Amino acid sequence: MPYDPARESADPWVLAASLTRRLPYWAALDDAMLLRDGSYEVGVEIDPVYLDSMSDTELELLHRRLMRLIEMLPPGERLRLVYSRYLEPPSFADGFASSGAHGNHASQRLHAARLATLREAAASGRIVGRRLLLSFTYHPPRMKTGRRRGLFFPAVLGGVAALTAAAVTSGQWALAAATGGLVASGTAWLMGAGQGRRPFTPLPEDLLDQDLRDIRTLRERIFTTLQAAGLRPRPLTPDGYMEWAWRHFNPGRATAGLRAPRAPSSDRLADIPHSFYSGARKWLGRGAWAAPTTFRELAAPSSVIRDERHLMVDGHTVQVMSIDTLPVGVTTMNALGSLLSQHFPVTVVVDIVKDPRGAAMRRLMLRQRLLRSITVSDMGQDEPAAVRGIEKVAETQYRLAGGETEVVRVGCAVIVSGADRDEVQRRTEHVVSWFANEMQDVRLVVEDAALARTFFALAPFSGEVMPRTRAAEAENGVDFLPLSGPPRLSDRPVMPLHTRYSTVMWLDPFDPRLSAWNAVLAGPTGSGKTVFAVGLALHAYAAGARVIVVDRGSNVPPGPWLTATRAIGGQYITFDPSSGIAINPCDLPPGQVEPDPSKLSFLTTLISRMASDRGE
Repeated sequence: MPYDPARESADPWVLAASLTRRLPYWAALDDAMLLRDGSYEVGVEIDPVYLDSMSDTELELLHRRLMRLIEMLPPGERLRLVYSRYLEPPSFADGFASSGAHGNHASQRLHAARLATLREAAASGRIVGRRLLLSFTYHPPRMKTGRRRGLFFPAVLGGVAALTAAAVTSGQWALAAATGGLVASGTAWLMGAGQGRRPFTPLPEDLLDQDLRDIRTLRERIFTTLQAAGLRPRPLTPDGYMEWAWRHFNPGRATAGLRAPRAPSSDRLADIPHSFYSGARKWLGRGAWAAPTTFRELAAPSSVIRDERHLMVDGHTVQVMSIDTLPVGVTTMNALGSLLSQHFPVTVVVDIVKDPRGAAMRRLMLRQRLLRSITVSDMGQDEPAAVRGIEKVAETQYRLAGGETEVVRVGCAVIVSGADRDEVQRRTEHVVSWFANEMQDVRLVVEDAALARTFFALAPFSGEVMPRTRAAEAENGVDFLPLSGPPRLSDRPVMPLHTRYSTVMWLDPFDPRLSAWNAVLAGPTGSGKTVFAVGLALHAYAAGARVIVVDRGSNVPPGPWLTATRAIGGQYITFDPSSGIAINPCDLPPGQVEPDPSKLSFLTTLISRMASDRGE
């Protein structure tokens, strides 16, 4: 009998709530995502880096450039990297289908066979795609003082009301204080100053423009750092914001290859207030006509059902794991590298929160006091570890005060999903086993009580920080950034090459980014040099190139080049004294009467080689 989550997970005492109302307010502008509280989150899509071939010097240089990324992040903001590994749908080969329409009938038949093989491999789940999102939050300076200003007017009005009541009641200060408190509370409630997270209110145009100017400046600085690190940053459009959010809340549709809807226009920055929405649902036929379609209504149309250990989202089972303790000691660059090279679909999220320097110093002082209390309490085996911890904290305090490092909060979570519970359980066990073998000091928690909260906090552009974060030096936090990926050759789909990452990369011999269109194939006999060269020539011919092969040998019996030439109906010319075909180096191009200087230089060099004395 199939699993029915509504039948097994329904609780009559738990009322269903709107998923749309649980999400933060989203309004995708041209440069950022505007959130409910007036803050922003800016998204940038970057390319994973092939770190396997980097030397220690190159890894250290990359580490320094990523440290610069942490340094330029404003205090109190959060940097997030979302590494998405997903199964490629068969439609990923559409670009290859359109690029191979050249050549004769035989070449087109070969191309159709290659295309069918690619699509079959994608349909069977043997091709995995990878995408990497970097986002950072931005809280305008006015948000730090906005709440105090919001309470100033209610407090003054309450004080005036208290003094007036005391004068009217001839000094009844208790009654006057109660009256003033009621007036202040009522004024604050009407103004919305007492609510921590109010429904979104559209910003004035001047404030919105100022915020976007500040965001552009910060984004340009981050772009420069990412380009120096070789990460190829690309700004997100509103549709790009929609795609990332939609894929998080619709794993079933994304796995089936469906496309995300287009983002709504950003000129409608209005949402239904909660009180009006509740009344409209009851009296006005759910009030669906009362407001335009919002970003979050399009991004999360599916339901979320929670049981003891899993979430049911868009017909898929979802499980979340979080790191509860960071590694002890020194970390190395690309700490999550082998986890990122796995084949099954998974999403890895890493948060780095840059707290103000003063808060970091206070946290270190508190930790030092706790460690000192352990040393003086004579707790046996814990005392040597506490002594080493005190030395490490003192060293960190010294470096932090000197500006040599930053103390950040680091969080790492892994999201796995699948069509059924057994598949998700296998993938969860695989991730837990990887952490147990590769990071023995790390404690990985399979979320249960905080599962739904963590899932919503990990959503792209949620503006939230994942629940489990731990303090660490910025150098260690950079080591956890998920950046490793397969090599990338070209964006033009000419010749597909399978990698050990279960991905397909494209080889284009005429990529304009190459410094020269020359190549050398080297390898021992029988390693496949000729087969690869023939395949590259046939793919280039199907893509519209003119192929000329000069092969030394008799080709009898027919070799691979002659076989390929005959298969596509090409011309085969044999240069042999008995064939009657020869090359005259003195021939001139049509219309040219006498040789030019370059032709004369070529003939002089050729004749000097042919007429030289023996031994020279």
